[in-house]
Amino acid sequence: MSRDLDIKVAEKVMGWKRMSWKDYHDQERASGHFNGTDERDDLTYSWHNAEGKMIARAEDSDDYYQPSEAWSPSTSIEAAWDVVDAMRLKGFAFRVCSSEYEEGCGEAGEICADFSPMNGGHVFSAFASTAPEAICKAASAAILKVVEGT
Repeated sequence: MSRDLDIKVAEKVMGWKRMSWKDYHDQERASGHFNGTDERDDLTYSWHNAEGKMIARAEDSDDYYQPSEAWSPSTSIEAAWDVVDAMRLKGFAFRVCSSEYEEGCGEAGEICADFSPMNGGHVFSAFASTAPEAICKAASAAILKVVEGT
């Protein structure tokens, strides 16, 4: 589940495109930035922004050219804060709470994450056992409903 959620968040919230290592090199060759051939790893993927710049690994790898750990906002709080920052830039307010500290914030042991448009409107909440997962679920719900209208 977390891999599917990571992919949805990268594509829908962050606006990134998943690209194979081979496709990345083909793009670089076409733009004149890469001349060689590289047959070492056609099956690994990375995330690229709208300009085609490589942003993060899409899966774990021992490739010494790139970070070894995949970008996983549903399991890493550091990557989840990337999502919060992206949502704030898109005009959403953010709130997180824990059932241990706030009444009405989910079942025992749950974390709640909320995103709502800063200009008012529906609050998109999600509950999970970890903050990163709750953040990703709430961000996905908000983007799919408010931005994409689905």
